[in-house]
Amino acid sequence: MHGVGAAGKTALAVHWARDRIEHFPDGQLYIDLRGYGPGEPMPPEQALSALLIGLGVDGEAVPDDVDAASALLRTTLAHRRMLLVLDNARDAQQVRPLLPGGESLALVTSRSQMRGLATREGARRIALDMLTPAESADFLRERLAERAADEKAVHDLAEMCGHLPLALAVAAERCSRHPDVSLAALVSELGSETNRLSALETADDPLTDLRAVFSWSYDALDEESEAMFRRIAVHPGSDLSVPCAASLAGVGTGPARRLLDRLTEANLLREHRPGRFVLHDLVRDYALEMGSPEESRDALLRLVSWYTHSLIAATETGGPSHRLMTLDPVVPGAVPLSFATAQQARAWGDREWPSLGPTVRLAVRTGLLGAAYQLVNKMFNLSMRHSPAEIAALQEIGLDAATRAGQRVDAAYIRNQLGISRARAGDLQRAIAEFRGAAEVFRMTGAAAGLEMALSNCGQALSMTGSLDESVAALEEAYAVADAAGMEDRARGSLIGRAEVYVRMGRFEETLQLIEEEIGQDPVDVESSSPRLTLADALIGLGRHEEANHHLRLELARHLEDRNRWGEAKVLVRRGVVERDTGRFAEARTTLHEVLEILDEVGELDRTELTREQVEELLAGVGAGSEVRDADAGVSRGLGGGVALHP
Repeated sequence: MHGVGAAGKTALAVHWARDRIEHFPDGQLYIDLRGYGPGEPMPPEQALSALLIGLGVDGEAVPDDVDAASALLRTTLAHRRMLLVLDNARDAQQVRPLLPGGESLALVTSRSQMRGLATREGARRIALDMLTPAESADFLRERLAERAADEKAVHDLAEMCGHLPLALAVAAERCSRHPDVSLAALVSELGSETNRLSALETADDPLTDLRAVFSWSYDALDEESEAMFRRIAVHPGSDLSVPCAASLAGVGTGPARRLLDRLTEANLLREHRPGRFVLHDLVRDYALEMGSPEESRDALLRLVSWYTHSLIAATETGGPSHRLMTLDPVVPGAVPLSFATAQQARAWGDREWPSLGPTVRLAVRTGLLGAAYQLVNKMFNLSMRHSPAEIAALQEIGLDAATRAGQRVDAAYIRNQLGISRARAGDLQRAIAEFRGAAEVFRMTGAAAGLEMALSNCGQALSMTGSLDESVAALEEAYAVADAAGMEDRARGSLIGRAEVYVRMGRFEETLQLIEEEIGQDPVDVESSSPRLTLADALIGLGRHEEANHHLRLELARHLEDRNRWGEAKVLVRRGVVERDTGRFAEARTTLHEVLEILDEVGELDRTELTREQVEELLAGVGAGSEVRDADAGVSRGLGGGVALHP
């Protein structure tokens, strides 16, 4: 039975042994092998002597030779049915000579996984994990009795202890010292301590002191494994991959895999999914204490660099992207990933997304302002698949970091991205203010690419508020800036924005002419929708439904291949409009319900492109008379358009 220190292995082994007394009529023997703890591990010959004497063998008759003593143990147990509890074993070499023969059984507890024992001797390994929240609550109720009536306080205390049995026992004992103080007040006091290990300290007893318990596992590691242990603890996310750990430690992926395996074998780390590793919160706290501030800062800098440049690689699977913001080079020791396909890049991004925000916040707290805001900037494309409120909070942090670092232009780039997030959330007035503020900085500093981008975004946002003339003026200025600077893709993007505005104005023929003569149908970049959606909107407005359906089929195939559910929803809602307008009401209802299911799944990722209210309004009109359908024309005309705002 193996698990991290303080997981309750000994207590469970003793409890199980007592509960199984009738299965071992010839008795039970318990021995602490001192594999982890103060002092040296017990040598096998000493353990054999203790066991044989416990079995009634005269001490003078116990051989000094380990092999001979081991053979005598098996002989002595040959006709008995006994249980040997070999507690706190260091490794398989220590345990192997102590294994009984015949019908007797050995129950071994260790922080080591004892892989060799399982391979050679066929040992059955049982991994002892943390208690579940319900089990932790039951544990505390048993220790605290009527004081555990406050369910929230019990839950909070269990969370603080990381559901680790020894930590729960220490916390319960500390609370029991103050019977006149409410449990909630005690939990609040414990939580106010800056370090959880200090809050759960028992300085008078090393066997119940978490720092001491963890130190015995740490001291058993080699230097390389110790360094890996300290450095991966810097990672603020819930889990990490082998390449991520390699960059944190500043080693190659091959050595990183071997070191992670050693930590896993020592139960200081858990591989909860293939290639994904988890540190227990209290173990992480201990590992961070073992590292110096300089070591932790260097590891964090490598981590942020790894994330930033891996995000760049993820963005550029379809070709080089516009790198408008100046980025720091890759930090030595960090090895960014590369991706063969956009799907592979997106899958990696989705796995790592939960760790990116905590990494940004940690970098800011550590004073790595430039690294923090550059990471925020490169999260943009990935953020389009997530809640705008979530990324807006990070962009505000990035904007503040860039401002504090004195980087006005970089701050303006992030402000432009913040405007996009505000627009996606439906807050168009604040979005326009962000775009105009960014444009002012770009105009003053002569940053043409940034100016075109902010003007184009401002133009699209203005059109969504109904300020169509202002919108066209902003988009025309954006085009002029891009054209003068020779930025063909940016000029094309501003033209697509203008085409979308034309759709909102009902100028469908001009939209078709603009797309056919100047824009074309290919996306501006790999992350953007193609102009086909805007083209389809114009064709729907002109009643040319078969042509619109042709373009929608092409666009839907692209999003299905990319597994882009939000993109699917934008296409399907237009297909529903076509089906409604051509009298296929049952099909339209089915299609629009499918859109709602997608919105239930992914949320409203961009309210400038599609909202639940729009879909429900369309559904309400399906099957009604032509008068209602005419009233709904504005709904289909206002469906966002085909290109995302520019980052």
